[in-house]
Amino acid sequence: MYFDMWSPVGHYTFNSIHLKALSQHGDVYTIFKEGYYKYDFPHVYHYLDVPEKFYKKGEGYYKSRLRLAGMLRWVWKRISKEKWDHIILASYDPLALYLSGKFKNAIVIDHNTIGLLDSKTLGFPLRRLSRRVKHIVFNNYMKTRLEMFGVDDVSIVPHGFTPIIRKEMTIDDERQMKNKFSLNTADKVIFLPSLSLSTIDVVGQFIYNDDFNDFLKVHGLKLITKSPVKRESKSNIIIIEGYLTQEEYDYLFLKSTCIVLFYSQDFKYRSSGVLNECFANQIPCVFSDCPSLKAYLPYINNEHCVFQDTKGLKDSILSVLKTDCKNYFMHLEEIGDPQKAWKRILGNMN
Repeated sequence: MYFDMWSPVGHYTFNSIHLKALSQHGDVYTIFKEGYYKYDFPHVYHYLDVPEKFYKKGEGYYKSRLRLAGMLRWVWKRISKEKWDHIILASYDPLALYLSGKFKNAIVIDHNTIGLLDSKTLGFPLRRLSRRVKHIVFNNYMKTRLEMFGVDDVSIVPHGFTPIIRKEMTIDDERQMKNKFSLNTADKVIFLPSLSLSTIDVVGQFIYNDDFNDFLKVHGLKLITKSPVKRESKSNIIIIEGYLTQEEYDYLFLKSTCIVLFYSQDFKYRSSGVLNECFANQIPCVFSDCPSLKAYLPYINNEHCVFQDTKGLKDSILSVLKTDCKNYFMHLEEIGDPQKAWKRILGNMN
């Protein structure tokens, strides 16, 4: 049984990767939010929809967790524990799971829950749950943090990744894309695809100035990003207004010479979906001094890929321009496919 309690749109690719991996070891039955299921894989079956009524917005933290605990009990009534060899919670909320009193001995995947341990109050449910569930994390950095709090039943399963499948573009489509983003044929693209709330003004802090624009111009680079406040584009800094379609995002990502990732120190014990996209598509990246990203340094063949300030960002970009991009990453076979890790874990639990 594979149950994604939150069923966020951002997990769709992650769920695809892990459903495919798990289906190599037996039939997989899924539970998602109503309207979420779109998968078509051998040995993967749609089992149950969670009604939309359990997903309300605008509630306070504790009221919403009580409602989610009720949702977990609702699901539990509709499945038979004895029917399943394994129950995997692909996402979960520690407080809701603790209050529900259900899903004992389940396998839980810790996407962004480990940071709760920094709070005595919010971390309490997670610590108590560790006595009756098995934790899955994506790397040793996350595993070590759980073990520091006495959580012993922890296994590593790599996040995994899959390449972007780019739609064929006509000459007119290509021309329209270049016009929209003010790109010339000779331009090399630096793409800063996403900003978290904790890094909301990094554009103004790091790159939105004439000096950085001149740096880009000298090296034939166009930096494309969005700004949380209204800013006019400069000659080599293109500020996107509005929403990027998936087609536009894929175009910019795959055209990039380098991806820039900005995450703050608050991005703790998590995995970056954008970094995994860089791995999958062999697009070089540089990133801010963030421990969650630095956990993947063993797979990046560039000792200058981490920056702390604007000068460091320039040096990191220059290091990419001087690097053989075909060898920018290494040992990716260790983290690209979670199948072997799942086989080891499920085999040991039988």
